Amino acid sequence: MVAGLMSIVIMGCVDVGGIDKVWEIANDNNRIQFFEFNPDPTVRHSTWNLIFGSFVTWLYVFGVNQAVCQRFNSVPTLKAARVSILLNIPGTLLLLGLTCLAGLVIFAYYANKGCDPIGAGYITNPNQLLPYFVMDVLGVPGLPGLFVACLFSGSLSTLSSSLSAISANTWEDVLKLKFDHWPEYKKTIVTKCTVVIFGVLSIGMAYMAAGLGGTVVQASMSFSGSAGGALLGIFILGAVFPWSNWIGAVSGGIIGVMFSMWISIGAYVSGRGRPGMLPTTVQHCPYNTTFNATYGQLNLTIPSRPLPPPAEGLNNLYTLSYLWFPSVGFLTTIIVGMIASAITGFNNPADMDPRYHMPIFDWMCGCLIPGKIKRFLNCNVNRSVLQYDDEQILDQKQQARLNESPDKAKEVASPLYETNRTTQVTSDVDINGHKIVQNTKL
Repeated sequence: MVAGLMSIVIMGCVDVGGIDKVWEIANDNNRIQFFEFNPDPTVRHSTWNLIFGSFVTWLYVFGVNQAVCQRFNSVPTLKAARVSILLNIPGTLLLLGLTCLAGLVIFAYYANKGCDPIGAGYITNPNQLLPYFVMDVLGVPGLPGLFVACLFSGSLSTLSSSLSAISANTWEDVLKLKFDHWPEYKKTIVTKCTVVIFGVLSIGMAYMAAGLGGTVVQASMSFSGSAGGALLGIFILGAVFPWSNWIGAVSGGIIGVMFSMWISIGAYVSGRGRPGMLPTTVQHCPYNTTFNATYGQLNLTIPSRPLPPPAEGLNNLYTLSYLWFPSVGFLTTIIVGMIASAITGFNNPADMDPRYHMPIFDWMCGCLIPGKIKRFLNCNVNRSVLQYDDEQILDQKQQARLNESPDKAKEVASPLYETNRTTQVTSDVDINGHKIVQNTKL
């Protein structure tokens, strides 16, 4: 993927006259806008929604996404999982930077040429612009094929892990409840068949995406972000708010997904989710000028796309920037979940296993807060009973996988804690398969 984007940037810059010329053309045509501090949430891209809206999106991607969680579980230790995230940051920044730069290069190339392919009718969809540019500029034998190979390699690696994650979820959460008694070879066949089914559905979704207005990137971020925001809300509801119960989590998640999806679909159906188009020109496009009968002259400038009429009532929700859709689902899930938990009866925070609680105040400024205040901010969850470090637990699991059979390795899990007022009972299994029980006075 990086090689394909690099080939586009390099060849485009050579034809335009250098990266400085690309930047000059884009800046002169108002394609570069930095530091848009307008607090209006309906602005498509602003500093606020790019920071806070994207924060929720990436928190979902790296925090609760099933495909990413499976990758985390495949590494031996918690430290290795953290390192994998840190190593992913520069790669993501490089890929996003090259994507934005490729967009600037494509615009500068056709602006310098004086021919907008969409306005001239060569292509009908903005999503076709990148392949058209590849065939138009990368005329060197082999380069278009290299670019197609780059697209397939990037998409297949992501798609394969996503299909595997969906299949695993389907078996664990749905089919396993009924068919857990089946032998392993039958379970394997079922999971492989579900991968094929979801793959066929993905191909159908690809055909549907071709008819969507706007860019595929915006459509994918809108719909996946709407569902991902609600999923993140469920996790945060359970990990940060120990009063919430399962009824609040289920009801909040369902309403969060429905509400954010309603806004996403409504924005596309009403046309308000499509970005406005800045003016372009077809002045030097051969055989693609239109005669203006009113003025008796050639119309060589494609005007900007007219904005839809002002929204009224609930239609104002459809004008919300697509970057806020995950945040809408996230907040809706937490608010509705807490309300439903209050109606059906809060859980007792003292009954919560402290290993599943997220002490966000400890992480932010734990050394500056007194003990009593810290305990209050941690919702009175008693974290003093924790005596096992996550690294030790994961190292112990890895050691069991290396030295014991798979059945023994399955037995090694996070330590179980049973606490009362005076004694803590810790049960664990060492690497030799022997059970260890420790009584510790609190």
